[in-house]
Amino acid sequence: MKTLITLSVSSICLAASLHATPKEFTILGGEKITCEVDGKEPALAQKDGIKLQQPAFVAREGEFAYQFAFDTKARVTKIVIEDVTEKSARVLLEATDPKIKKGGWFDITKPVELSKKSLPWIFEPADTTRVYKFSIFVSKSSTPVILYQPVVWDIKAKQYLRKLAK
Repeated sequence: MKTLITLSVSSICLAASLHATPKEFTILGGEKITCEVDGKEPALAQKDGIKLQQPAFVAREGEFAYQFAFDTKARVTKIVIEDVTEKSARVLLEATDPKIKKGGWFDITKPVELSKKSLPWIFEPADTTRVYKFSIFVSKSSTPVILYQPVVWDIKAKQYLRKLAK
């Protein structure tokens, strides 16, 4: 029997409060970025009228997918979301004709095998921080709005996901 589970990472980690402070993160094998955090919890990134929502995931026996979303009133023409935690970026989602509905956008990535081979960070023994890069192209601009969103994947959520793994 396959079980479908959709969880917001906000149920895994608390949203940042007004007491956020800057913290440096290393991406792509050496580049540094700075994001706001409250304790260990990153604040949701926002820029130029685009505000990210807390990433979520969809999991079922042997499969894992990300769910990404943001709020905006802008006319968005393209979205590219990458995991930039490792030495090279990995494209998770590319939307070439995104639909903004009721001031927001969301989409779910194609599922990947939930296994140690495809998602080794889920099998690390402690909390794991991943950094996602959002490149959001707004009409009449060839330069995208770039937002970086660190996400702390809590050990309890990872333990749950391991139970669904192949």
